[in-house]
Amino acid sequence: MANFAISNTAISANNILTLSLQPTNPISAASYLRINPSILRLTYLYNNYNQGTQPSQNPTTDGTLLIGNLTGTGTASSPGYLVLNNFTLTNPPYGNKPVTVTFTTANLVGNTHYLIDSSSVSITATPSTITSGGISVTNTSLNAITTYNIWFITVNTLVVSSFIIVSFPSTISLVGSTCSLANINSLCTVTNATAINIVLNTVVSGNTNISITISSVTNPVTTTPTSSISIVTYYNDIDSVVDMLTTGLIVTATPVQLKAATLTSSSYLVGQTSTYTLAINMTNTLPSNSALTITIPPTSFPLSTVTLNAFYIGTTLISGCAMTQSAPMVLKLASSCFTTASTYIKLVVNSLSNPLSTKPSDSWQIQTAYNGYEM
Repeated sequence: MANFAISNTAISANNILTLSLQPTNPISAASYLRINPSILRLTYLYNNYNQGTQPSQNPTTDGTLLIGNLTGTGTASSPGYLVLNNFTLTNPPYGNKPVTVTFTTANLVGNTHYLIDSSSVSITATPSTITSGGISVTNTSLNAITTYNIWFITVNTLVVSSFIIVSFPSTISLVGSTCSLANINSLCTVTNATAINIVLNTVVSGNTNISITISSVTNPVTTTPTSSISIVTYYNDIDSVVDMLTTGLIVTATPVQLKAATLTSSSYLVGQTSTYTLAINMTNTLPSNSALTITIPPTSFPLSTVTLNAFYIGTTLISGCAMTQSAPMVLKLASSCFTTASTYIKLVVNSLSNPLSTKPSDSWQIQTAYNGYEM
């Protein structure tokens, strides 16, 4: 019965349409057309109504549009068409969730409505992409418990009982966290270890800056950049998506100092070739498949070809671990050496010549990494 298509699927966008209807059955001058949009807003402006007399129109309080005084046309075998130009359809205030538009022709005889034909189409708006948003972290240190401040600017209007879900990657923990919004009447709840839910107690118009503070957040345990935090606003249920932001809110934790490191030698004689033992206590757990780089200061130690004697994770000797040396005195252990996670590792190397004087040496540099990022 009804035939039309919308060109602009944006939330709350207006579409100026030519509505063409072909009733299955003929209509009379006493017939009327009811367009029931549920939540859509409809307006009909008369322009070149093709059946002659200008119809009457009556938008009702629930959004239903009644068009009456239709000129009779056609026969039972050839019902004819109704064409309404300048028919304005305003999309629903949310996306993803289809809204049904029903077109019904009927006759009013006395006080009784007699249905003639009915047909329906579905309209689905497209959620908007949030283009302005950001995040700041009070303390970016690896595994620190800190405060996150997230902000974004809405695109479309939200109503009372609309809600916002902010989802975090699994590498960030919200266990023990609390959240709140600045200057907006709402209820913010941490729903699980990686998500918060915000229910609005007031209307929030488009182009409103929403600022969310989440306290006692645990940073990632590695310095690998996280996937993005996502923000999705909903109109009245989980299917009615309004605005969304799924990229750009990335957290990168920063490295921390080692808890402790000790260096001992089998001999402290000047110029003596010795075996050195380096024991490292981590501030945070070093994941499996990590990497270790040690730089021996060439300003203090003569150039030597150093070999790996042993490598331990905790108290476990890791067999088959290989070490490479690059100029001038940089030692590297590959990720294959780190078979398990640990907070303690020990490295024993042979054939390193002691400094050529009793002057204290410069410090060795120790760098741990995971996924190519310094820990």
